[in-house]
This record gives sequence, structure tokens and C-alpha cells, in this order.
Amino acid sequence: MVAYILHIPVDRKIFIVWFEWDTMERAQAWSVDSALANGMTVAGVI
Repeated sequence: MVAYILHIPVDRKIFIVWFEWDTMERAQAWSVDSALANGMTVAGVI
């Protein structure tokens, strides 16, 4: 997996996160992992 994190210079509260995987299966497995959902909740992602 490769990840890119970008932010909007005029508003540092806005981020864009871009992920790339080598296979669709790995991307799908990551997207349904409960650790992802829990981590996003803890981080305050809306």
C-alpha cells in the first residue's frame, strides 16, 4: 500500500488521503477492517 496525505493550504483542517494497493482484494480487505472504522471514529473523521 502507498498512501499520500494532502492538505488545503488555506484551511489546515481539511485533508485529502489517497491510497493505492497492488490488488483489489487487499484494498477491499482493508476497507472492511473493523480497526479502520474504529480508528476513524477515534480520530473524529466525519
